[in-house]
Amino acid sequence: MVTARVAIPVRDVLDEIAAKAGTDRSTVLADLAAAVTGHPELARRVRFGAEFLGPLSDDERLPLAM
Repeated sequence: MVTARVAIPVRDVLDEIAAKAGTDRSTVLADLAAAVTGHPELARRVRFGAEFLGPLSDDERLPLAM
């Protein structure tokens, strides 16, 4: 099992996508992960066009909330 914490605005959009696709948030995240890792054929419910562009620089990252 994988647990992911996402920012509330991101969670809300994921929930909207899940509702439109008739599925749950975890399936949306799994399908997005399949697309980003170059395996869109493994998506179960949602199709994404996504690619990994690289890590954010230290200047682009948000501080870790404690």
